[in-house]
Amino acid sequence: MMQFRTPVAPLRHQGIVDHRTPVVTLGSCFADAVARRLSDRLFAVTANPFGTLYNPASIAAAARRISGGTEFTPDELFCHERRWRSWLCHTLLSFEGTAEEAATQFNRHLAKASEALRQSRVAIVTLGTAWVFALRSTGETVANCHKLSSELFERRMLNVDESARLITEACESMRSASPGLTVILSVSPIRHAADGHHGNQLSKSTLMLAAEEAIARLDRPDAPAIYFPAFEAVIDDLRDYRFYDTDMRHPTSQAADYVFGLFAESFFTSDTASLSERCLRLTRRLAHRPLTGQPDAAFTAATAAMARELAESHPYLRNVIPNI
Repeated sequence: MMQFRTPVAPLRHQGIVDHRTPVVTLGSCFADAVARRLSDRLFAVTANPFGTLYNPASIAAAARRISGGTEFTPDELFCHERRWRSWLCHTLLSFEGTAEEAATQFNRHLAKASEALRQSRVAIVTLGTAWVFALRSTGETVANCHKLSSELFERRMLNVDESARLITEACESMRSASPGLTVILSVSPIRHAADGHHGNQLSKSTLMLAAEEAIARLDRPDAPAIYFPAFEAVIDDLRDYRFYDTDMRHPTSQAADYVFGLFAESFFTSDTASLSERCLRLTRRLAHRPLTGQPDAAFTAATAAMARELAESHPYLRNVIPNI
């Protein structure tokens, strides 16, 4: 039979990720998509503590801050649209009140992220773009422009050497908090159309070359560094606009499911895959909302029994099974 696809083969790293292995993700919104699917299967995952991050410089800055635990101070925050924000974080991570109150909120969030990193054994870092925006006033690369005037920023593209250094720095910072941390690097398949077709391709190519260099520096027998082909699975395997959302930039949920399936085949053992499906059945039942608005007693009782059975047979899931 003729083959009309060029499938991406699963990697041979089964056992790297399991339900006993806390995971942290940093990077683009594709990192959020993977984290959401892990969470739905009751893996212990901390997703993008500083919000969605796109470029290696912002990922490195976040990794330094989270691993070091250096607290936010009121004078490094700025107020826009009555909410206090940080140049290190995505715009969704912002707080009302005084600068001091906002700094306290940021630091509570930071403390949780630092503790989660210390407990993590796997970090998934998804690179979105090599293009960066820097404040003209200070030269600081920002994680998000927070919808402020473009006149405040200078835009440029990191080169391969800069990107590789920053990726390496990000991973080494995380390993300083969690020695032996396994790093899974990938390039996001999300197309940055605002950069233009050529600019997007240059950016993605830069990230791929940089990731390759970083992995050569980071990979050790006691702390693997692995490239996962998320970009290739969508661009080279699926290769069709029907796998992109209406904006023609973001992969559909179906495409993300396909890439997650490749992730599972690459990093799960058969036992982990089987358990993850059982966990997914539970979380889907928990998310079910009856059409009548009234809970069905038999359905609720069966769901509670399923949760108890999972907790009894796999005690390490007790902290991640939602309350019923």
